[in-house]
Amino acid sequence: MLPDIQLLKPEVPIGLSRVGATGIKKLVQVLREGKRPIVLISVFDVFVDLPSYQKGVNLSRNFEVVDEVIEALTAKPIENIEYLVVKIAENLLARHEYATKAEVIMTSELIMRKRTPKTKQRTQEVVKIFGEAKISREDKKLVFVGVEVSGITACPCAQELVKAKIESKLL
Repeated sequence: MLPDIQLLKPEVPIGLSRVGATGIKKLVQVLREGKRPIVLISVFDVFVDLPSYQKGVNLSRNFEVVDEVIEALTAKPIENIEYLVVKIAENLLARHEYATKAEVIMTSELIMRKRTPKTKQRTQEVVKIFGEAKISREDKKLVFVGVEVSGITACPCAQELVKAKIESKLL
């Protein structure tokens, strides 16, 4: 039987803080009260640390975890993104018994249909949704969720100047 190469001792014992897989695309549905679920096409990046006494990690386990956990958790719509990224990170630690920490980053895009404020013309707006979990075997847990939208932050005076200029061009 062939030895598990990843478990062999490396020639140069150097630990790595992040070893993983990036760009794993999955469909995720998020519940909304009284409405149909939001459907997200999400990209996952998953990482574990590699101790200095080990030659490598079995990256296929990362793909297995993401596939299995997402399939199990998204068989029906999920309640929130935080739960999903934490569960994936916990499963990464369970599969990589040598790892002391795991990290999961989920990036999604949501297309929202809107109407422009003045002309009421139909348009689509892209909203980026982020979820991230970093967990360790010492029960340390850091979870982030965020959104990125296009917009302008300006003082009321600047807002009125821009509004007047745009209205004069549109009307």
